[in-house]
Amino acid sequence: MVDSPIEVVLVDDEPLALTNLRAVLARAPDVAIVGECADGVEALATITARRPALALLDVQMPGMDGIEVARRLVDRGAPPLVVFVTAYDQFAIDAFEVHAVDYLLKPYSDARLLRTIDRCREALRSRRQAELTARLTTLVGALSDARGGAEVYTQRILIPDAGRTWIVLTAEIKWISGARNYVELHTDRETYIHRSSLDAIEATLDPRRFARIHRSTIVGLERVRELITEGGRRTVVLDEGTRLAVSKTYLDELMARLGG
Repeated sequence: MVDSPIEVVLVDDEPLALTNLRAVLARAPDVAIVGECADGVEALATITARRPALALLDVQMPGMDGIEVARRLVDRGAPPLVVFVTAYDQFAIDAFEVHAVDYLLKPYSDARLLRTIDRCREALRSRRQAELTARLTTLVGALSDARGGAEVYTQRILIPDAGRTWIVLTAEIKWISGARNYVELHTDRETYIHRSSLDAIEATLDPRRFARIHRSTIVGLERVRELITEGGRRTVVLDEGTRLAVSKTYLDELMARLGG
């Protein structure tokens, strides 16, 4: 029986680094690249959507760095196996040596990258998902402590509008709907239209307060009052009566978030 390909997402803000990763991984026939990302926000959205088995994640990126991406993946549950790629950073390397399945120190050779893939392949075949997740959780905690604490999630969203900028506090958002490159932020006062993808917005929100319930909907968990079944379909009811459909794909995660 042939094993399924190892699906991997590559994350690095340097185009040349992505090109090199792609070229070397082409020599591993059981590896399938399902996403390439140049920043942390894109990485979080892509990994959440594609759910790869493995992510090669650059640590040093502007904005949301690799450590923060990994922390948010852990918060959301069932993260992939993560291999951090870093330039010299003794605090990070010490943590990697203790907790990581493997890591890559720039500049690394093609042979070193392929050895890393071998180690990841072995770890994934062992199917010890709970152990791998626990190791990543501990590693992210150690890295966050070493750099002086974790980054906070977005507290406000700025929306330019004809010469003015609306400031929408995330605490005011009841739910968010999206279509292509636009989202609607629904609050008690007003609905705001914002040029962004739903994936990009989701990547900035605290997963303890917001959850994806449909490919086109994110809901504020504090506003949910009921989860009901209507005609065989699940629906959440908000505190002011709004009803939103829940996709089967997101039901288990929603239940876990509501229970947490």
